[in-house]
Amino acid sequence: MTTNAHDYGNISHETVPLDNTGFMVPLDLGLPGDENREAAAIAEFKRRHAPRKRGTIIQLKHLPGPLAMRKLTKLQAVMQLDSAHSVNAEMTRTLYGRATVMHELIPQHTAACERTAAWVWLGGALPEDYFEVLSTSHYRRVVYGRHIRVRQRRVNDDHMSVVGQIRLTNPVRTACDLALYSPKDPHFYVAQDLISQLMEQFRFTTVDCEPVLEHYAHLRGSAQARDLLVRFESIA
Repeated sequence: MTTNAHDYGNISHETVPLDNTGFMVPLDLGLPGDENREAAAIAEFKRRHAPRKRGTIIQLKHLPGPLAMRKLTKLQAVMQLDSAHSVNAEMTRTLYGRATVMHELIPQHTAACERTAAWVWLGGALPEDYFEVLSTSHYRRVVYGRHIRVRQRRVNDDHMSVVGQIRLTNPVRTACDLALYSPKDPHFYVAQDLISQLMEQFRFTTVDCEPVLEHYAHLRGSAQARDLLVRFESIA
């Protein structure tokens, strides 16, 4: 997906609400080496867990047991969230699918930012330690093995996007936020890789970043953020 830097306002998506009741999946993985039965089982699993607005989290009790979860994860049919929960991997391969998943993972009335927003825009590995959100509240609970890290930054409406049911920082703002990561942060180099991917995929430059960088002028690390974005633009 390639989107111009000025098209990040509101991206809407029409979805149909479906039943949210749990159900058992008659998943038969077959005997070792029985490729036909295994393929049929995976196809049945994907059909029953097609992307939907609600109930996207698959609980272990929906499957025959832990072995089925491990097998499906190995086959990349599911993305495992923790030992007891996963999501249909098909959903993580599209922008709207990832937005639907993240809508169920982060608290209501928050907006995704930083690495969490980057995952919605780009996909890849889901952040394993915490989700970053914009909010004025504090959240102590752990969500599928991940803490909620709150950023209380003021964000202009034109720095935000809406994809499906979720609000998140647009690609430009997300890249600028990632550029603020301290070199001491364990995710510093991951953030740089995400910045590069965002600039390449969504085709924006430091000119597009200027309004955000001006907004950052009072923050520690603003000079570093500008230098990083200029460097990645020259590489691209």
